[in-house]
Amino acid sequence: MEHWNSIWKTINLKTSPLLKTNRQNRIIFGLVTCVFIVMAGYLGYITNQPPEEVEEKPNTVAVSYGDVRQSVNAPGKLVNSKLTDLTMQVEGHIKDIFVKPGQKVKKGELLASLDEAEKYKSLAETSRSASTQAERDLEDLINNAPKASADAQLEYLKAQTTLNDAQKKYERMKYPRASQADIDLALANYYESLNSFSQAQETYEHAAGRSDTDPEHIAALQSLAAARAQRDHNLAVYNYSRSTYSQADKDQAEAELAQAKADLEISRQRWERVKDGPDDVELQKAQSKAQEAKVAAENAEQAYQNTNLVAPFDGLVINLNVKKGQTVTPTTVVLSFTDPASFEALVTIVEEDFSLIHIGQSASIFLDSQPDETISARVDRIIPQRSSSDRATYPVYLSLDTLLENLAGGMTVDASILIEGRTHVLTLPRSLVRSSGGGKAVVEVWKDGVRQKRDIQVGLIGDQNVEIISGLAEGEEVVSR
Repeated sequence: MEHWNSIWKTINLKTSPLLKTNRQNRIIFGLVTCVFIVMAGYLGYITNQPPEEVEEKPNTVAVSYGDVRQSVNAPGKLVNSKLTDLTMQVEGHIKDIFVKPGQKVKKGELLASLDEAEKYKSLAETSRSASTQAERDLEDLINNAPKASADAQLEYLKAQTTLNDAQKKYERMKYPRASQADIDLALANYYESLNSFSQAQETYEHAAGRSDTDPEHIAALQSLAAARAQRDHNLAVYNYSRSTYSQADKDQAEAELAQAKADLEISRQRWERVKDGPDDVELQKAQSKAQEAKVAAENAEQAYQNTNLVAPFDGLVINLNVKKGQTVTPTTVVLSFTDPASFEALVTIVEEDFSLIHIGQSASIFLDSQPDETISARVDRIIPQRSSSDRATYPVYLSLDTLLENLAGGMTVDASILIEGRTHVLTLPRSLVRSSGGGKAVVEVWKDGVRQKRDIQVGLIGDQNVEIISGLAEGEEVVSR
């Protein structure tokens, strides 16, 4: 009250001169007095009210830097990645079996053999000989290419000569056999030989009375024979020169000309094929034959090798499926063989997660048999076919980066496949953030002793934490729900 009395005195001192001046000042004084009375009442009211209660600090979580991991859980089991069924790969009869189930063997160790080894060996030797001969034929073809080229060129030149002769003969068929001058000459020669024959005949007749052994008689007979032969020859020449070519002669000449042209074209093509090296067609045939013979020899050799079954790697015999003397084919499983140190995880994922899984994603594997151990792994194969179980699940194979001791096929595993991750980002527990879509969320921040609502932007939502992109700073306290 003393405080208000001092205020009132101050007002009186400052306004008293004014009251003496005029009535207007008295009205203003009254109004000011009323205002102060109201204010004094309000201040007195709030002064006498009890103090407000201060809220106790709620449970909070500080915003901090950390990692955010989004993963898919996938249950499954360990399977052996090197479980192999071994066959002889050739037909025959089992001669010997050298191992038992459960026996450990080294790579290359003999497991079983066939009775037909000698037969396959003989076939391999025959095939090798055929391959060697085919290779030799190919080499001969290449080495003899210069000679083959020269022979083809000579054959081509001969064909050209033959064609020229046939062309000339065919052209002659278009004209008489001889000119008129040749005919006249042939006739003159005939008359001359005819006269010579007449003279020889007269000489012979004069010596006709002599004995057959008389030299004059013999000489006359020889002259008559020679004259007759010359006469007949000249007559034939004359008759031939006067004759014309028959149609059969012309047809024959035309046929010979066509054949000569065909032979020339064949020899030309042959020359073109070999003039720069071996004939391409012959070379390809020889190369194909050599390659086929080589493959046949390799297959025959492999068949011979397959009469002995050997271990493909260090491993363990699981079981035997045949007995001594039994007939086997290339599809008959002789025994099952495995590497006991080679494992992979076969897990299943639900249909909702199928689109999230990709080859190469990292994973962590946890075993029931060794709960304190974790095996790093990667997605190796995804089978795009639903499992046979009633639930919509799909098989996924994980390759193991490391191996632990005392593992066995069929052991139960739980895998966590990493879909996406963030490192060293602002985080909050996932339970504190409720995203409303578009990565937006609202949280309560405890600051200066009161709660404050805060709009934030959320990034990756992980299995346990949430990435905070904006709206909060490191160390700020968010009220837990």
